[in-house]
This record gives sequence, structure tokens and C-alpha cells, in this order.
Amino acid sequence: VWVLVFPAGPEKDCRGMAGCARGGAETGAPRARAVILKLLDPSYRNRFPAQALPDVLRAAAKLNVENLSRILREQLSRPDVILRSTAASILADLSDDENLAALIDASARAKNDPVNDARLAILTAISKHKKPVAAEAVKSALADRDHLVRRHAVDLLKQMGGGDFSDSNGVVQTGHGKAYYQRVVARDDKKVTATIHTTKGQIRFELFPQDAP
Repeated sequence: VWVLVFPAGPEKDCRGMAGCARGGAETGAPRARAVILKLLDPSYRNRFPAQALPDVLRAAAKLNVENLSRILREQLSRPDVILRSTAASILADLSDDENLAALIDASARAKNDPVNDARLAILTAISKHKKPVAAEAVKSALADRDHLVRRHAVDLLKQMGGGDFSDSNGVVQTGHGKAYYQRVVARDDKKVTATIHTTKGQIRFELFPQDAP
């Protein structure tokens, strides 16, 4: 039986709340639908861990709650990357012009994210819309600083019939300069050691050449 008063423990526990959401979705009961909608209400949201919200969204999708598209579009403006990724993934199966516009806006906002999860999920959702404006939005990701995002955009454009932009994959940015790789090559097949001098004598370590500082 689903009630809106959760025990104090699970309410503060991410896994407990996520499990409650998944369990309610499995029942498919009208009461479970009401509970999920309550959890998504802004006035109730601070009463449980934010990390459980993606599971709540997935439960809402499985239960096909009312105003699902609107609820998901609202999540696209939230700061949490995983939450936006989850909302975009669900919106991928809910194709309409309003959702597409929201996804394109979210894609532009996600360009400065420190991680690429949301950008990848949003691009996938946009690609489900077989429209010129969707293709142009995916093309904009060809200039993304992240190699995985650029490669994903190339693959999606092929699937959309938007052309082959493989040349846009570019060079992977590893964070290491030319000097680093010259040092790695110079050490190939050579021993790299580190020595610690102590009052009792010396301790010598042999290091992996490719990993040694």
C-alpha cells in the first residue's frame, strides 16, 4: 500500500527513495501514480534526496503520469547533469515540437557543463526528431570541445541522413603536450627508477616507463 508519509530513514536515504519509486512504477496502480506526482511537486521535492529524482522521473514515465512532457521539460533547466540526462533520455520517446524546442535550448545551455552526460543524452533525444532544425542542432555539436560529443554528433547525423561529417571528429584532447609524449617514447624499453635515501640506506623502485612522472 502506497502512502505519502515515508519512514524517516528511507526519506533521507537515496537508495530507499529510489526503490520506492521503482516499486510504485512496477505496480502500475493509480495510487502509485498519485505518489509519484506528489514527489515531483516542487513543494515536496526537498523532502527527499535529490539523487533519487532520476528514478522518480523514470517511474513517472513508466506510469505515464499526466503532464509528463511538461515535467520533463522543467528538469532540463535544472543544474544537476544526471537529472537533465535522465529527462532528455525519456523525452527522446516523446516527440513533439515543444519538446524539441526545449531540448535545443537545453543543448545550448549544456555546452559549459564540466562533464558530457547531459550533452550526449540531449543530442540523442534531438536526433529522434527527423526535422531540419533538429539536424542543425546536432550539427552545432560538431564544434564541441569534447571529442566524444563530436563523435556522437557525427554518428547521429549519419543515422538521420544528414551526411557524413567524420572529418569533424578532430583530435582527441588528452591534456598532455608534445613534451610529455616525447618523454614517454624516450623511455620505451628503458628502466625508470626512483631512489629513496634513508639513514639505513637506499630504497630503489623500478617504475613502469609509461606511468613514471
